Amino acid sequence: MRKRRTPRKFRSSKAGYHIHHIIPIHMGGTDTIDNIIELSITDHAEAHRVLYEQYQNWEDYLAWKTLSGQITHLEATKLAQSLGPKNRSKESWDIATKKAIETNKKKGYRPSWNAGLTKDDHPALRDASERGKLHMKEGRIHCIGDHHRGNNFSDDHKKNLSTAAKNRSKVTCEHCDKEVIPQMYTRWHGENCKSRRG
Repeated sequence: MRKRRTPRKFRSSKAGYHIHHIIPIHMGGTDTIDNIIELSITDHAEAHRVLYEQYQNWEDYLAWKTLSGQITHLEATKLAQSLGPKNRSKESWDIATKKAIETNKKKGYRPSWNAGLTKDDHPALRDASERGKLHMKEGRIHCIGDHHRGNNFSDDHKKNLSTAAKNRSKVTCEHCDKEVIPQMYTRWHGENCKSRRG
């Protein structure tokens, strides 16, 4: 996995020190020099603890716990996924979406026609949303791949599908000894296997 580099303007010049936003970005702080200070890792954790106790923002809670070594980065990521979207206001999502669009423009990416729009903003999205709800209500769509379900295949076609599935090349995972197709091995086995020791 490639490690994400911290932008140069947010890197501390001293080893063992972190850059800290006095007013955090999630509370409307800016990236200006008057809102940034250098803190030791311990002081950085303490600053986020104080902010959490004062304002009860989950972002500060995760920063405090992670910097102080009470939870791992993986645990923090899982907590952020469970806490973040539910507690995020519409305004916060709008700001994040606009920032993403601006970043993509700077990088030269063309945004899709519906970037940043909701079903309330455009009739085509509203129609698609209503159509999807209707299809789900009628039992026509449940999940990806459902458009194949319910098709009446001939017996010959079913036999060909079964034969093709049996004749696929298989790979055995060295950690759990399961025999799987190469695509499943790459995604769920080998280095990513849950049974992996060490």
